[in-house]
Amino acid sequence: MTAAHPPQPGMALAGLAQAWADVTGPALPMSQEQVKQLLADLAAKLATAAATTPVDQKAVAGVAEELVAQGMTGPSGIGQSIEILAERLPQVAQLRGIPDRDTAVRQVVASLASGYAEALRRRTLAQQELGAKALLIAKEQAELDLRICEIRFREIFVTSGVGIVISTFEGMVVAANPAFADLVGRNPRPTASSPVVS
Repeated sequence: MTAAHPPQPGMALAGLAQAWADVTGPALPMSQEQVKQLLADLAAKLATAAATTPVDQKAVAGVAEELVAQGMTGPSGIGQSIEILAERLPQVAQLRGIPDRDTAVRQVVASLASGYAEALRRRTLAQQELGAKALLIAKEQAELDLRICEIRFREIFVTSGVGIVISTFEGMVVAANPAFADLVGRNPRPTASSPVVS
């Protein structure tokens, strides 16, 4: 995949960003120009982090978070990023003359991978929390709707001029409204638990 842009000694950050965009561009939901600009900014942050002693792992984690925030969450996106960065970041002109450059780049790439995993984990947990909150809100709304229906039913049941009885399959009265009790000549309280027909 990286053969289209052979490594160049003293490569500019723009070259790294272009090579990175070529392999990961389809993984990001934005225009090619926006991808190049984003990856140029992130490549600059990674190069600066690698040039810092010790390597600025917080800055690298910030790059990983930005990749996740921008939608690079597919399985190939980070893998291709790590591959291109491991190959091309040591050749960036900004890192020439850095003592132990290869070690610094390895630390950047490792921090990027772990930061990406952590950012993706946090995003997944946040989505799960949003899902759980949505379910809780839906449950509470359903319970409220049920209470409203029960209140309406109870109001209709008690105030209806038509006799209403709720019974078991065996014919035992579970509940009867006052109109039903008047109809059969019984007190509504004793009507419950007695047979509908005696």
